[in-house]
Amino acid sequence: SGAAFCTQGSYAISGAAFCTQGSYAISGAAFCTRCQAGSACVTTASLPVACGTGTFAPAGSTRCQTCVLGSWSFANASACTRCPPGRFCVPPQLPQPCAAGSFATSNASVCTVCPAGTFSTNSSSACSQCPRGASCAVGCSGFGAGGPLFCSSGWYAAGGASVCSVCPTGTYSTANASACTSCPQGVLCLAGSAPS
Repeated sequence: SGAAFCTQGSYAISGAAFCTQGSYAISGAAFCTRCQAGSACVTTASLPVACGTGTFAPAGSTRCQTCVLGSWSFANASACTRCPPGRFCVPPQLPQPCAAGSFATSNASVCTVCPAGTFSTNSSSACSQCPRGASCAVGCSGFGAGGPLFCSSGWYAAGGASVCSVCPTGTYSTANASACTSCPQGVLCLAGSAPS
């Protein structure tokens, strides 16, 4: 008896008024509702749309925005988060671990290959110096296949080496040596000699 319902996207105080962008009203509502953070009010006459993974929306938004490279978000986020060290972030994916032989600092969108003389394991935030007695090529991973190559007898490497060096004449070394040893008096040691 004389009651009127508001159309979607409007509300009544004394007569009909329209919701502002970033808010909504469902049919029959007496007031507009501000769109919650993590969702977008695409129109004033429809329910909010939840933001997906890799997107965000502050309260009162009309659209979900994509996170910038080097950041990420779960679904329904109000803001993006910096990518953690040892991982890279390319929205809409969640953070991905860096492979062995590479690293990433925080807020990275790509992993950087470890330079010669260093190595890393999975999800590293920095490369480590190659161990003494071994060499590490570009992109050297942790120990095992693709890891540091230990020096053979007659060769040596100080820490951080990209290649093993041959022991000079008058010196020798055992396997995995970080330095060469002088030959005993009266013994001839040619370059690259191993103890006998």
